[in-house]
Amino acid sequence: MSLNWQLLEGTALTKKAPGGESWTDLSERVLEFLNEIYDQRPDEDVLVVAHGGPMRVIRAALGVSTLESLITEQIPNCAVWDLEMTEPVNRGVGNYYG
Repeated sequence: MSLNWQLLEGTALTKKAPGGESWTDLSERVLEFLNEIYDQRPDEDVLVVAHGGPMRVIRAALGVSTLESLITEQIPNCAVWDLEMTEPVNRGVGNYYG
């Protein structure tokens, strides 16, 4: 099936394929997961393994990259980052582009 993204309503961060999720949806889901981990293990090191989309959201939420780079940032295959979360995050796409 071919999909013309130009015909979908919304912004680049709110558009979604039929049955899919937008960057806003992804952001909300990933940040809920991060905050759940933080609440359960605030003083522990936690390994998170994820695909590029969720990693873009995590990096933006922790201030490592920007929300504007969510769509364009290239995540290298098998990339490893040491990131620190010192408090619950509330910097998802929906907060800026809702």
